[in-house]
Amino acid sequence: MRRILAVLILGAVVAACGGGAPAGNAGGGGGGAGAAPVANGAVPPGSTVYFGSAYDPTTFAVADKSTKAKVGAPIVAVGKALAPIDGSDIRIEIKLNGNAKPLRPPDAMDNPTSASFFASDLRKDGLTPGTWIVSFVNGSNRVIASGFLSVEP
Repeated sequence: MRRILAVLILGAVVAACGGGAPAGNAGGGGGGAGAAPVANGAVPPGSTVYFGSAYDPTTFAVADKSTKAKVGAPIVAVGKALAPIDGSDIRIEIKLNGNAKPLRPPDAMDNPTSASFFASDLRKDGLTPGTWIVSFVNGSNRVIASGFLSVEP
């Protein structure tokens, strides 16, 4: 009986305090660009990149997962390695029609010495209309995770 009472009291305290972002509030406010708590986000499987409007910096879940975006709209990329790797030399590679933007480090990763997840806010890359290949690559240019993003005017 005491356990049931304790659970009920604990549940009431947690409910009264609230917790996390309300459902549907998966925007990019808070921490860094594109990094905020994400409700009901999708986590990519190994060697895949997911795109969305924001990502959660703790779980790397992607809000509003999509393979399409409008020019200038908030868009992030989250990739997952098949197995944890040294994240010190990971870079994001962004290509359109064989033309690549300069390689740059991801904005976030879960653990630089044994990384599984990588994330970047793509707004700063000025993506133009077309189908972009977005990959996270290591220092040997081996693709760790990759995905396609169609950008519309």
